[in-house]
Amino acid sequence: MQSFDPASLKYLRSRNLKAKMVRLMVGNGIDFRTGATIYNTRQVSTFASGRPYSWTLAGDPLYFDAMFTSAGLAEIKTCADGISPWKSQRLSLRILP
Repeated sequence: MQSFDPASLKYLRSRNLKAKMVRLMVGNGIDFRTGATIYNTRQVSTFASGRPYSWTLAGDPLYFDAMFTSAGLAEIKTCADGISPWKSQRLSLRILP
């Protein structure tokens, strides 16, 4: 089972689902000059894609980049067996002039 939202994984874990669970990670875009992943954007059409929707509903200001900290990874461990990062979080994606 894989999900972008920790709330769904926590719910399934509480129901004793025996399947392996994977936390999916994503951002809103890539800065091709630096290769950095962009999480926070002011574009209305992407107001939640840089973070789990349950965080948006709860008013939590964090984005997926918070999950790559020691505290974030410890939180993921409570509900998932692993993570699946977005490509730009693992590969350098830059456009050189």
